[in-house]
Amino acid sequence: MTVRSILALFLLSLSLFTSAEFVGPGSASDHITQAAQVKDAKDDMPVRLEGYLVEKIGPEKYHFKDASGMVEVEIDAEDFNGETVTPEMRIQIIGEVDKDGRKRSVDADLIKVLP
Repeated sequence: MTVRSILALFLLSLSLFTSAEFVGPGSASDHITQAAQVKDAKDDMPVRLEGYLVEKIGPEKYHFKDASGMVEVEIDAEDFNGETVTPEMRIQIIGEVDKDGRKRSVDADLIKVLP
């Protein structure tokens, strides 16, 4: 085996381990899944929402809507991952709750367009 082959196998094995995790009570994967849950969530709580960006309300600020309601989301340009998003496109937002005083919003880390 060449060094290049060994390195490729090593990198592949790392990717397999980094995607595995426990999902359930008490795990770090407990997360917010509905816009309405954000208003009562703790700061930095993980968020995974599916729905629609309905309106841009300021620089990097948007209204996101799902079946439970609407929430403000901060999305940096790089978080769109090169995707163009319209209000008709169903998306997934991965990020965390941002609590500023009494106001809560979502700080997005990644936006995925869903089929």
